[in-house]
Amino acid sequence: WYDDVPSIFWEVQGVRGQDQDIGDVSATAFGRTLSLGEGLVVQSPVDMNRLVELPTPTEDDILHRRHLPTFEDTLSPEEAETLLTFL
Repeated sequence: WYDDVPSIFWEVQGVRGQDQDIGDVSATAFGRTLSLGEGLVVQSPVDMNRLVELPTPTEDDILHRRHLPTFEDTLSPEEAETLLTFL
């Protein structure tokens, strides 16, 4: 364990849903904040419009593209599709 490694700061932004079983959480580290949750709360730090060359791509735009970036042939087309839909 090293003391000079920056820690991640986790914060619960809210709880929602009929049973209060959906939590929205943010994580801050290295000068960036990532929000996690379910639905539209999720905000990816990835600039997807640069990767698929569309102004504001949706998940459907990615799923229906004929050609996706393979990152210098590191990924198969199927792996690229999976990765980009996660992002």
